[in-house]
Amino acid sequence: MSVRVRLRSTTARDRDAQTGLPKETAFKFQTMGVVFPLATETGSSRTYDRQIEAELRISDVVIDKEPVVLAGYAAGARLLRLDAGGTDAETTCREVELRAAIPSRSWRTEFDEKAASRVDWPKEGWPAEAMSTFQPQMYLDLGWNPQTGQIEAYDDKPLADAIERWVKEAGGRDVKSLPPVTLAKFLAARVWASIEPSRGDGLIATTQGELAGIELAAPSMVLANGRATPSEMALLLTAVYRKAGLPARTVIGWDVGADSDRFLKKGGKQNQIRAWVEFALYDEVKNTINWVPVDIVKLRKMTSRPQSLDREWRFFGTHDELADIAVIGFQFHPPTDVVSYGSAGFWGWFVTPEPPVAAEQAISFSATTMAKRAGDTGPGERGESPSPRRGR
Repeated sequence: MSVRVRLRSTTARDRDAQTGLPKETAFKFQTMGVVFPLATETGSSRTYDRQIEAELRISDVVIDKEPVVLAGYAAGARLLRLDAGGTDAETTCREVELRAAIPSRSWRTEFDEKAASRVDWPKEGWPAEAMSTFQPQMYLDLGWNPQTGQIEAYDDKPLADAIERWVKEAGGRDVKSLPPVTLAKFLAARVWASIEPSRGDGLIATTQGELAGIELAAPSMVLANGRATPSEMALLLTAVYRKAGLPARTVIGWDVGADSDRFLKKGGKQNQIRAWVEFALYDEVKNTINWVPVDIVKLRKMTSRPQSLDREWRFFGTHDELADIAVIGFQFHPPTDVVSYGSAGFWGWFVTPEPPVAAEQAISFSATTMAKRAGDTGPGERGESPSPRRGR
């Protein structure tokens, strides 16, 4: 997958008299670090970090082409970083561009739900990567408050209240009275029944029609409104899982489809941004952790009424479309202290002495796909049953 992020510094208020567009303005910086997310390994994909090629351009001049991969972030996320500046002198520029070629491999998953349902809650706690999913993250726990101009914590009490109500309505004592897989399926069914798809997809366009970002409401607000874009629905289920004590992360990807060079093709079911959820299933006896995909968006599109919990669900664990999706990351905004503009656009930057007050961001993706091979079982099988089995 190839990624392109372009930034043009603009004025916050002044607009061109003829076009009505924000005026481009130069800005000065001493140091700059630009980051973009990586999901090295998910339940259905692997990214080859050492083979990544990337470059940072300032006013169309290549400044850095030696990317650094940073690890240790929430949910197992990594960040691709490129830098500019670093001297006492200031650099003046109008446009910044990040280009990256990120090789990866994706596969479909098959899930042995019967075996997985026998895995109980861990007695000694969750592994570190699973525990890291509970760290505060933008658009799950935190969001921008335009009234105060600050990033503030969301009110998650409505989520806790909803979970408690759902469990009691089903005759349960508490969330721990159900095995993790059963709880995950039960909560997915409740979200499935509670949310209707909104008319829009939440994608925000630039003045030139490119992707500027994704508009995202707080999970508690989505639950209260009963409507959600595809990305908001995935975030809501992730937030519900985490509030119930299940380690979970949102996985965002690009459905490459057949026309890999047609990003966000209008009217198509493929070439779209996709989001789903993975929850952690930890087998203490075998000391294995597996990430189980739950595509709440696809489940809701099939029917407004959840299927019986006694039946196996397509898109719960077993997912035959993931082989065509290039994974972007686990968060819509990098899990670190960086700035972006307008809506969530995956990337972010550190700038000294300070970043521009306003800028227009544009994000695009392209991909070159390899032919699928019959019987391809995916790289590096390492999880024992119960787990999603990797195949193509």
